[in-house]
Amino acid sequence: MQDGFHWSSKNVHLGASHFDMKVNDPKLLRYGQQLSRTFYLSDSGTPVSWTAKLEVAANEQSDLVSFKIGDLQLDQIQKADAWNTNGQLIYHYRLYDLNNNFNAIYDDVPLEGWWPWPKKKEQAVGVRRNGKSRKPVDVHKARVDIPKSIEMMYT
Repeated sequence: MQDGFHWSSKNVHLGASHFDMKVNDPKLLRYGQQLSRTFYLSDSGTPVSWTAKLEVAANEQSDLVSFKIGDLQLDQIQKADAWNTNGQLIYHYRLYDLNNNFNAIYDDVPLEGWWPWPKKKEQAVGVRRNGKSRKPVDVHKARVDIPKSIEMMYT
């Protein structure tokens, strides 16, 4: 966790991707979205030190069809949660509830890579280098010192 959470399209299991067409899913509707596409990722090392589930949400199926993993940006993350191998919550991030974010392992030590919080000031989530805000997205699920299960949701 302290070394950062780094991944790329090479970590994606392409054959496992699927669409979720539950138009009235309350989880998606909370974010103003109707449909989602799920990707599964894992560490390329042996043994595997983390696995992840990434959900991308949209209102139009065509947006999900044309979506590419490389399109994601850190400032789009709306939420992220991480659990250790015992199932205990160790990391919690919500873009719209910043006062309740926590990292039970490293407190407020800036984290590298895809961890949305905390970041060094110049890497603050939600603000692009040109100062303009970007439409937020969503992430959620990992493990202790070495993330084991990371679930992300982007809208």
